[in-house]
Order: sequence, then structure tokens, then C-alpha cells
Amino acid sequence: MAKKTSSVALVAVIILIGALAGCQKSHIQVLQEQVKKNPNDVKAHTDLAYQLTEMKRYEEAIEHYDIAISLRPGDFMATNNKAHVYYEMGKYDKALEIFMSLIKDDPKNSLLYSNVAMCFHNMKKYNDAYIGYMKALELNPKNGKAADGFKILEQDMKTEGLPFPPAPPK
Repeated sequence: MAKKTSSVALVAVIILIGALAGCQKSHIQVLQEQVKKNPNDVKAHTDLAYQLTEMKRYEEAIEHYDIAISLRPGDFMATNNKAHVYYEMGKYDKALEIFMSLIKDDPKNSLLYSNVAMCFHNMKKYNDAYIGYMKALELNPKNGKAADGFKILEQDMKTEGLPFPPAPPK
């Protein structure tokens, strides 16, 4: 009899857990409600856009980053993240344009140079990628993103039969 009672209790717990899970809101729903309640909150739009990016809902993410940027022009996080979304979409030219604009305001940011180099690398503009990685490492020799990208660039250029390091620009 005890065995039957424990099985019934287990089934009841499983049903209860399922019911509770169905009642809970998803993280994205909570963030969407935050934006509805606070349409002028930059952080709410940025948080929602970040989650949308994680879900690969890139166009929606860009819309919310644009709203955040319109509410707080020059917001670094929203602008930088928007560039990363374009990068994830394979729109390297748009990402590059944004990263370059951020460098104008923060010319000593090694990570921005890494991002620029990654865009150039994916666009197969290897000389420009090389310069970007070198600048990133000059600013911060411990920049792992640049160091890793630099190694991959070297491999890619050698695979394509291109000299590494590339000839300096004229």
C-alpha cells in the first residue's frame, strides 16, 4: 500500500510542477512587460534587446537598441550591442560602421579595434584586419579576442596563399 501511495504522491507532484511551470512567465515576457510599463527606460529596452539577440531575433533586437539610442543618444552599450547584432547577422559593413564611430569617441578601447578587425577579417580585407588586430594588441597586449583573431587571420591568409604578415600599406 505504501508503494501505491508514494506513486500517487509522485504523480501529484509532477502535475503540480507542470501547472506551476505553465503559470510562470518567460523571461522575455517579463522584459516585454517592463518595456510596456516604462517605454522611456533605456535599460528596459537594452535588456529586452539583449535577450532578443540571445534568441536570434535580430531584427526585433535592433528595433529596441534603436529606441534605447533615441532615448539616450550616444549610449555606448546600446550602440555597441547593436553593432554586435549586425555582426551576428553577417552584416559586417553595418557593424564596422558602428564600431568605427565608437572608436572616434573612445580611441583607446582595445576591444573596439578587435571588433573592427573581426569585421574586416570576415569581409576578407585581411590587411585591414591585420592592422586592427595589431592596434588592439598595442593598446592591450592581454586582449585575448585580438590574440585569437590574429592567429586565425594568420591561418586564413596562409591557407589562401597570402603573405603573412601582409605588406605594409603604401
